[in-house]
Amino acid sequence: MNRTTSQIAPSGIVNALLIMPPTATIYDADGSYTLRNPFENIFANPIATLKETTNTSNALRILGTSFAQYDIIKGLQAKVLLGVDLNNRTDKFYLPSYIYEGAGNNGKANLGNLDSYSWLNENTLNYTTSFQDHHLNALVGFTQQETKNETFNAGAENFVTDDLLYNSLQSGSTLVRPNSDAYSWILHSYLARVNYNYANKYYLSASIRRDGSSRFGADNKWGNFPSLAFSWRASNESFFKETFSAVNDLKIRASFGTTGNQEIGQYQSLSTLYNLNYLFGNKIVTGFASQRIPNKNLGWETTYQYDGGFDIALFNSKLQFTLDYYYKKTTDLLLNVEIPWTSGYASSLQNFGSVSNKGFEFGLKTRNLNGKFVWNTDVNFSFNRNQVLTIGTGAQSYISGNYIIKVGEPLGTFYGTQIDGILQKGEESTKGLFTGNAIPKAGDRLYKDIDGDGKFTTANDRGIIGNAQPDFIFGLTNTLSYRGFDLTFLIQGTVGNELLNINRQNLEMFTGQQNASTDALDRWTETNASQSYPRAKLDPAPIFSDQFVENGSFVRLKSFQFGYTIPKHVLNATRISNLNVYLSGQNLLTWSKYKGFDPEVTSGSNVQIGTDSGIYPASRSLTVGLSLTF
Repeated sequence: MNRTTSQIAPSGIVNALLIMPPTATIYDADGSYTLRNPFENIFANPIATLKETTNTSNALRILGTSFAQYDIIKGLQAKVLLGVDLNNRTDKFYLPSYIYEGAGNNGKANLGNLDSYSWLNENTLNYTTSFQDHHLNALVGFTQQETKNETFNAGAENFVTDDLLYNSLQSGSTLVRPNSDAYSWILHSYLARVNYNYANKYYLSASIRRDGSSRFGADNKWGNFPSLAFSWRASNESFFKETFSAVNDLKIRASFGTTGNQEIGQYQSLSTLYNLNYLFGNKIVTGFASQRIPNKNLGWETTYQYDGGFDIALFNSKLQFTLDYYYKKTTDLLLNVEIPWTSGYASSLQNFGSVSNKGFEFGLKTRNLNGKFVWNTDVNFSFNRNQVLTIGTGAQSYISGNYIIKVGEPLGTFYGTQIDGILQKGEESTKGLFTGNAIPKAGDRLYKDIDGDGKFTTANDRGIIGNAQPDFIFGLTNTLSYRGFDLTFLIQGTVGNELLNINRQNLEMFTGQQNASTDALDRWTETNASQSYPRAKLDPAPIFSDQFVENGSFVRLKSFQFGYTIPKHVLNATRISNLNVYLSGQNLLTWSKYKGFDPEVTSGSNVQIGTDSGIYPASRSLTVGLSLTF
């Protein structure tokens, strides 16, 4: 059983803190929160939002698992397992009338409740036998799981006082229409697996799953997912030991397998309804409208993976090396695809196209020193190349926001304009003409005319300007110990990926009505012929360009722990068998050219990866701890 209480930060607060005008005060002269900036525009005061918004969540969760086993005959065992997950959560929310978000409603309260119930049942028969050098294990089974969720929300506005918060919804003169929802989903699976090895030299494993999910369309709920793996422990051959004395272990592996993805939410294949209110005469009546286009053929997203590699240990395992090459092909991608507005809908969830991932994975373990001073090192590198193979419509490319999905290119490819300097005073230029043939003025940013028609338009003069896929990722772990002292640290990072910095895009709107980055000091003026930053002006929004796509490579000291274990002879007079004190830290140091807060924190879907849109960065933490064993 687990009970938790958490305070939930308002969404968008990072961006609000960044763009708050630097000349605006937090409080007015009378001590109330400032709700107008120096230009008399009403704005959200992020400090008021942080300090005064009440948004809590209380959860009670119970998890339990029980099983029964029965030996039918020698080697044959039946097992039945039942697991449950019960979750009850209450959400409490209040916006007071004296901050921007609640002023228009004179206070706003909301209470919500979630009841979730999940269960899992596994039924298996497992057979194990050995004869001479043959070892066999076989398993067959049927599993089923179900989740049911029920939610309820009620709220009110226009409160006489803010003192009661959400504790008295009836105190609000305007009741917000309550809403409730319920959903469930079921997964049934048939499975079989056989593991065989001969003389601990030759290993064979084969399995198959048949999964049926209620989330998919009526004609496509089931998917079959087989796998096959073979390995040879060459080091156990008699000729090998005689020939390669320095090698104490060598295993060569090859495998093929398929997996399925069903993570799309509930009822996405159905034309579900949502309610709308209409005014007929003097009465408000409720009507219903279709929420999406039904898709009875919506089915499993399937990944096929081929893998080959080997594991080798040298010099009594002082040096261990692992190498893998893999190729993954994912077909029938589950994506929301934009469709013509004439359909009455903006998008439709479809099995749409295929992508591949291929690459190498390296692992190296070394026992550098193994005396009084012990030092071990683990290093891993991963090189992956992602590529779009097909798009479901047969087209070669598909634009999704600031990204393009294009055959032959990886997912996460940024699609925008390319900057071409700043127009200087006295210069005449045709390469930077804007939509509608508006001629740029001195100090305006110029953009490349990619299609060569003699003018710039944001729709036609876009191209590939970066990609969020890294060239490789790596990790380095060192473990050291000496006379009771121990030190462990992990360094990790990525190389070659790019990030879209939305915060920077917002801070380079030099309108004078919001905060700006220090780059504004180098903006173009009559006396500063900047080639990097345009003049200050009232622009409605910046044009998405490679100006905001940055190098996202980084190296980070991810974790660190230093400890000391008290010698046992010191503890002999106590009932303590082990005493360790330690200092640990997370995300302590980061080296990166990225101008945002955190190169590791991004938001977006699998298609729109690599966007830093102002979410909270990973926190840096230090912990002092004491571990006791009696």
